[in-house]
Amino acid sequence: MNKIFSLFLLVTSFLYSDNLNYAFLNKHSFTLNEGDFDIKSGFLKVNDTIDIFNIKEQELGALSSISSIGDMDGIELELRYGITDDDSVFINYQRWNIEYGGSTLSNNKIEILNRYNLISNNYSFFNSLSFDIGFINDFSENINVTEEAILNPLLRKIKPNTGFLLSNGDIIVDDTTFSIFDNSGTKLSPYVAIENLDSKSYYGRLLLGKKLSSSTVLDFYTTVKYTALTTKFSIKPDNNSVLNTIIDKYSIPNFDRDEMVYNIGTSIMTQLGSFIFEFNYEYNHIVRGSDLSTAENNHIVEAAISYIVARNFIVYVGGKAMSSQFNTDIPYLYNEYTQTQYDKKYGFAEVGLVYSFEGFK
Repeated sequence: MNKIFSLFLLVTSFLYSDNLNYAFLNKHSFTLNEGDFDIKSGFLKVNDTIDIFNIKEQELGALSSISSIGDMDGIELELRYGITDDDSVFINYQRWNIEYGGSTLSNNKIEILNRYNLISNNYSFFNSLSFDIGFINDFSENINVTEEAILNPLLRKIKPNTGFLLSNGDIIVDDTTFSIFDNSGTKLSPYVAIENLDSKSYYGRLLLGKKLSSSTVLDFYTTVKYTALTTKFSIKPDNNSVLNTIIDKYSIPNFDRDEMVYNIGTSIMTQLGSFIFEFNYEYNHIVRGSDLSTAENNHIVEAAISYIVARNFIVYVGGKAMSSQFNTDIPYLYNEYTQTQYDKKYGFAEVGLVYSFEGFK
C-alpha cells in the first residue's frame, strides 16, 4: 500500500509540475521553463460594416451614417523567454491603426513585463503565487480632427457658451463669418490638432494560480497601475492672423494628468489534446487627477482557441471586447473634451501564431 501511495504521489507531482503552454494570453501565474523562447505574432481587425450587434447606431446615433466606431487594423509581436524556471520576461509590441474623424490614429504600444514566481506548491490550495513588474508606453503621431460633424460638438464642449462654429470651411463667431486663406489665395479649412499623444504606465500585478488538473489552470490577479501623460489641443493652422485672433479668445488648455488604475481579473486555460482554450475577464477602475467624471470603469473580456499544429507551432483565433473603448488601453485618448467620443462598447478579432524554439509540451 505504501508503494502504491508513493507511486501516486510521484505521478501527481509529475503532472502538476509540468508547465502549461502559453498561447494567446499571458495573465497566468506560472512561468516558462528555463531557456524556453517563444515568438507570438498576430493580426488585429475590426470593421463596423460587420457590426452584428448594431453598436455603431446605438453609440453614434445621428452620426452613424458619417462616422466610424473606430475601424481598426493592427499587428502584434510578442517575445517570451524563461530566464529561470521561476523568472520569465515578456516583450510585447502592438500597432493599432484606428480611423476617427476623417483621419487615422496609429497607436504604438510597447509593454515590457517581468514575472517572478514567488511560491510553487503542488499540494496547497493555490499552487502558485507570482508577481509582475511592468512598463507600458503608448504613443502616436499627432491626430488632426477635420470632420465638422465631430469638430463642432468638440468645440462646444471646449467653450460651451460661445457662438464658435465651423461650416463648409468657414468660421462663424456669433453672427460673423470668417474665411481664411494662405499666401497664394487658397482657402484653408481650420481643424483641431491633438498633439503630444504619449503616456507611460508602470504597474505591479499579483497572481494566484490553481491547477484544476494536469491540463487546466485557473488564475486570479489584481493590478495597480500608475500612468502619466500630457496632451495638447490646438486649432490649426496656427500661422494665420485672422485665426490667431479667434484662437486668442477661444484658447484650448493643455492637459497634464496622472491616473491610477486598479483591476481584478480571472483567467482560465485548458488544453484538450491539440486544442488550447483560454478565457479572461477583468474589471478596471480608473482614478484620474483631472476633472474627468465619466468612463471611470471598464470591463474587458478576452477569449481564444489555439491549435497545436506541430511540436513547435501553434495557431490561434481570439478576440477582445471592452465596455468602454480603449479606456484603460490608450490613456491619452481621454480628457474633458474627448471622453464621450471614446466611451462606448468596442471589440476586435485577432488571428495569429506562436512559434516555440523549445517546443510545446
